Amino acid sequence: ESERLARAILASANEAVIVCDRDGAVTHMNGAAQAICVTDPIGRRFGDAITLTFSQATQLMGADDVVQMAIAGAPVRGLEAVVDRAARVTDLLVSAAPLTVAGERILGCVVTLVDVSAQKAAERQQHLLMGELDHRVKNTLSLVLAISTRTARHETTIAGFQKAFTGRVQALAATHTLLADTSWAELKVEDLLRAELAPYTAANSTRVQTAGLDFTVKSQAAIALGMVFHELVTNAVKYGALSVAEGRLH
Repeated sequence: ESERLARAILASANEAVIVCDRDGAVTHMNGAAQAICVTDPIGRRFGDAITLTFSQATQLMGADDVVQMAIAGAPVRGLEAVVDRAARVTDLLVSAAPLTVAGERILGCVVTLVDVSAQKAAERQQHLLMGELDHRVKNTLSLVLAISTRTARHETTIAGFQKAFTGRVQALAATHTLLADTSWAELKVEDLLRAELAPYTAANSTRVQTAGLDFTVKSQAAIALGMVFHELVTNAVKYGALSVAEGRLH
């Protein structure tokens, strides 16, 4: 009855559980463990049945070492490991504890393998995104410095510099907002132009008519083109069609 109960508990566990004897050979396992082991591990040494690499142990520790520590009475908890060969699982948290029955001597060990593949994939994706964000922030700051230098070269007063510089940074921000909405994918040229026209014309205004702008450009081109549109729109507001009420822009 105790044997049947133990097997039922083992089978019902959601996490992978492998039982080893005092020699480190696998005696029992549940269904979740079968998804990790490429071949049947029963009767084989734990380290031969499942190949683990412990990234934080600088290759000084193997799967059999974890089992032997547990058999010696030293529990192991939450070691990060990578499965070298497995059907679906790649990243694990490995724990091992001595197996004792009714206070008797240690009969082996119980190894628990928690699948953290999805969590690790998310962490890697987050790390990639943080690197990409850092790269974009540095590029944006360099662009802002370039805008500042170029603006200062052509403005003779502090008021003139402040107005021109603020407008250009706002134009850059408008393009970034559009790119953020599309996860920094491509942008429609017409959307770029409309964003730069927005401060000066109503959304339903007939003063501006466009044609042939229903195509996309990549993010870096969008940033440059947004700045070009800003300069053209600013000139139109100061000197051109948008400087008078009856002006029309095609």
